[in-house]
Amino acid sequence: MRLFNSILAALVAILLFGGAMEGGLRLLGFGPPKTLNRFDAVTGWSKTPGLRTHRSSGEYAVDFSFNDAGLREDQDVQPDSKDPEQLRVLCLGDSFVLGYSVQREDLFVDILDARWGDEAEAINVGTEGWATDQAVAWLESEGSKWQPDVVLLMPYENDLYWNTQEQYTRYPKPRYSELGERSQAELADPGAAPLRDRSALARLILPKSSSLPRIESEGYSLLAEHGVLLAGGGPNEDAIRRHTKGCLKALAHWAENSDTKVLVCPIPAHSAVDETYAQEVFGPRVLSGLPRDAWDANRPVDLFLELAAAEGLATVDPRQALIASLKKGEQPYFSIDWHLNPAGNRVLAGVLQDELARLDWAPRGAESAATLPAPGKSPLPTPALLYLLLVALLGTIYCRLYPQEKPLRAYGLVGALLGLVFGLVLGSTALLGILPPDLGRVLSTVVVLALFGFIAWKLGDRVTIIAGLMGSFIRRGHWYLMPLLVILLTVGSLLVVAASSPLVAPFIYTLF
Repeated sequence: MRLFNSILAALVAILLFGGAMEGGLRLLGFGPPKTLNRFDAVTGWSKTPGLRTHRSSGEYAVDFSFNDAGLREDQDVQPDSKDPEQLRVLCLGDSFVLGYSVQREDLFVDILDARWGDEAEAINVGTEGWATDQAVAWLESEGSKWQPDVVLLMPYENDLYWNTQEQYTRYPKPRYSELGERSQAELADPGAAPLRDRSALARLILPKSSSLPRIESEGYSLLAEHGVLLAGGGPNEDAIRRHTKGCLKALAHWAENSDTKVLVCPIPAHSAVDETYAQEVFGPRVLSGLPRDAWDANRPVDLFLELAAAEGLATVDPRQALIASLKKGEQPYFSIDWHLNPAGNRVLAGVLQDELARLDWAPRGAESAATLPAPGKSPLPTPALLYLLLVALLGTIYCRLYPQEKPLRAYGLVGALLGLVFGLVLGSTALLGILPPDLGRVLSTVVVLALFGFIAWKLGDRVTIIAGLMGSFIRRGHWYLMPLLVILLTVGSLLVVAASSPLVAPFIYTLF
């Protein structure tokens, strides 16, 4: 019986340690990325209905809220909610349409919706990671239920490669033949995500489960999805043309059968709009230093426009408007993230609104959306507002606990302590956002291991005492006392380290 209790005590200790590690890593920002999607038998994946979550980086902070239809829309936007007196415009695409890095009020879909007022509504069907074939498959399956008058298809350059594939990472996806026939009517559920994608501790220990396919060109290693930028279109050019043509052929067929107008607007990459970015950032960092004359950032947009026109679909090219915005001193893209920022979304809204009005497919509105002023912003960004609130709260508590301390000094000490913590955390987040993902992961692992090593070094001989105490409880089989023991030892160890190191103390005291 004692042996059984000892084994149980050891298991409890391991589970508690693992749980503490998991929670600590998540608290430090090393948790698994938040997913917005779930498996979908038609498209491979779709947004999770009812999901509410938040994403942030050094450049943006975005709240996501999906209605019961699985769209980033208000709850009352449903297939059967169409007003017969109002035009309905569906916007399809990937993360650019979803608004991966902007709040809804800054997203071109919602800008259009606000400008049109009661005359028309713009509905966001954008889904992170979708290629052109998935958008078309969704239309074939769900589009008619929404009774659209106009469909805006907004493909991005990486669609071209993924239109040739029947799987993206672990998810299956549809693919169209050159004749516009979908290869799989129903896709197989890949099951639960691997442990590494669900656990911060597993991400630290286990190797990366999968990587995106790559190609070689003139001795340079590129992601396969960037092969379309090469002269001649790279090794997948023929397949890209066939399958993308099939997507657009199926789209044209659906539009004809449903009597729906379609406008194709390829979203240009940052490197197709800003030559400085192309030469100084995209080429060296993303294309592994491939010479500038060996690739053309405009090929994807040109190819989409060519193939869409060949199928009789209306098209619009937003490149000149974005370039004009850049020449006026605006920055339409984020510096690190590759998506359009609020300024770029306003430009895109203007292009779409003007083109739809020119085609007489939607109202122009009171003025061109391209001239809309930037949406009102809070005078303080979220981290600064949180910092001030914490200083006010903790400073007040400090003053109450230590009434002999002068208030100005109390608030100053709390502000300095929190300032150090916020500065290091935000600085680390920004640095990880700049670094390539693989290098960022290595750096994160080194930082975590260094932190544990520092704690062990500061504890010194106490590590032996702690190990002996844990071993004694395990040998005696006191498994029911293990949670209390682990909590007491953890708190005690952190306080010992905090008292011995002014460098780490701010972080530990902030936890308390």
